[in-house]
Amino acid sequence: MIGTLLLPFIYLSIIWNQLPAMITSHYELSGAPDRSMPKGTLALLMGVLSVMIYLLLRFLPRIDPKARLQSANYDKLRFVITLAFAAIVGWMWYMADHHEQPQNSFHALFAIIGVMLAVAIPVMYSYIYFREEKAHPIH
Repeated sequence: MIGTLLLPFIYLSIIWNQLPAMITSHYELSGAPDRSMPKGTLALLMGVLSVMIYLLLRFLPRIDPKARLQSANYDKLRFVITLAFAAIVGWMWYMADHHEQPQNSFHALFAIIGVMLAVAIPVMYSYIYFREEKAHPIH
């Protein structure tokens, strides 16, 4: 899991010198950039967010009072969320390195989110369905 979150930062270390000093960090719905920040600040922000996501997903089962998050399905869901976040961060570094126009590459971002949802929703459904079945077995 940690390795998955580190992959975009390994890529970042390879392309660091090729990146512009300012990187677009937010786009309007139309695809026009509306916010940018220095690459160091953005890298630090993405690093902090990565650590926070990892810690939240790692320790959430320990603070769950009903112990619902103690299953293999939660591990799958945790991996999918981690992988999607790493893919989005990697996509962002790739965009900055290749100076791509966001209008031309939003399809990749939507594909990442779509795949995450396509995997996460059935995992969540099966978790809820089987949880209910165990609580109220049909005889």
